[in-house]
Amino acid sequence: MHYRSRKYRRLIEWIALNDNPAHNDSVEELAGYLTVVMVAHCYDLKPSDVAEDVSGVRKLEGAPLL
Repeated sequence: MHYRSRKYRRLIEWIALNDNPAHNDSVEELAGYLTVVMVAHCYDLKPSDVAEDVSGVRKLEGAPLL
């Protein structure tokens, strides 16, 4: 994870499991998600860094199939 606060981790988990979770999006596609861009802006990170974290959580948790 690029940022270690509990709030950041919870945001990443929420995005991973709730924002279009059934799609196997690449990091490049995730970096364009509004939620990813907003979190990146709030934490002064690049959207690609946040997208990598979201992708990592999806791989660990497994995204639900809709």
